[in-house]
Amino acid sequence: MIRWKQEVDGFRFWARLRQPDFVAYARSYGAKGSRVDNAAEFKTMLEAAFRDGGVHLVVAPIDYSENMRVLVHDLHSV
Repeated sequence: MIRWKQEVDGFRFWARLRQPDFVAYARSYGAKGSRVDNAAEFKTMLEAAFRDGGVHLVVAPIDYSENMRVLVHDLHSV
C-alpha cells in the first residue's frame, strides 16, 4: 500500500520490502497463527480462532484494486 501511495503521489520507487512471516512471528510469541488464501476461507478461519480461544492472528490477502477510486478520485470530488 505504501508503494502504491508513493507512486500515486509521484514519488520514485526506491526499495522493495518483503512481508515478514506473520504466522511464524505470532507463533514465536506463543500465539496461534493462520493464513487464508481467499475471502471464502476467512469466515471459517475466524470462527475456528474464536472457538480455539487465546491469541490468534489471521493473515489475509488484501485486494488493493479499489485504492485509486476510493483514495484518489473519490477524495478529490469531496
